[in-house]
Amino acid sequence: MAVLVPHPIRLMMLVVPLFGVLYAALHLSLRQVVLVALATWLVYALCDFLLSSFTPVDPEFQALSGLAFACLILGGGLLSWEVLRMRSSLEGRNDDLREAMSRLQEMALRDELTGVHNRRYILDVLARQKALSDRGQQEFTLCYCDLDHFKQVNDRFGHAVGDRALKQFADVALSVIRNVDYVARFGGEEFIMVLIDADEEEAANVARRLNDRTRAMWIQGTDSDFVMTVSVGVTKFRAGERVEGALNRADRALYEAKTTGRDRVVVGAARADAAARATLA
Repeated sequence: MAVLVPHPIRLMMLVVPLFGVLYAALHLSLRQVVLVALATWLVYALCDFLLSSFTPVDPEFQALSGLAFACLILGGGLLSWEVLRMRSSLEGRNDDLREAMSRLQEMALRDELTGVHNRRYILDVLARQKALSDRGQQEFTLCYCDLDHFKQVNDRFGHAVGDRALKQFADVALSVIRNVDYVARFGGEEFIMVLIDADEEEAANVARRLNDRTRAMWIQGTDSDFVMTVSVGVTKFRAGERVEGALNRADRALYEAKTTGRDRVVVGAARADAAARATLA
């Protein structure tokens, strides 16, 4: 094209490759931008050599054009570096924002003190599991856990020790379940375990392990003879029933465990069936 235009216009044509270098800065790394700029200048030098082979040229003008183009490429490189720096800063801020959003989302789904899931999350889990169970795809069993005489822990040793006891119990509960199961703090000293594809006998065995490991806990700040215990109500979800019905049945089993000595596991299905039949009668 330089053969077809007057000499002064050729300098304006040299601005066009500059936009290519700047565009590269929006998508490539600094090293790649430098390579693009170098390749652009080498192509210019080759074209300049070919131009001088086909038509008479003014050496002084060609030297000036080459210098001008080199300055344009250098200026474009500096602008590209600034664009890259701004892009890197923006990407870093976006990463920080995504990380902050992820932390906020995690905080919304987990109990701040114990680190296990919170009530809202476990209710969502139960709703999803109910849908699977109703379709006959996946059964599950509930374990409703309540730490025994927990108010006495706070009154006797202080709330800091009580918080420590809750955190340790949550860790113990996580240690007795599988990766597919769930543990959530349901409120205060109450916890829910959702055991996937487990019947009541299997869930009761898990709950008994929870009893044993809870008694074995040593909580910093308590007396050497202090023993923490937990009562557990177990019930299997029945396809077609409401989640609230299963929770109420587990709660009644927990109440029985509390009123018959604590530190016990009670399976609530049989008693609930008997109560339902008595109500109908």
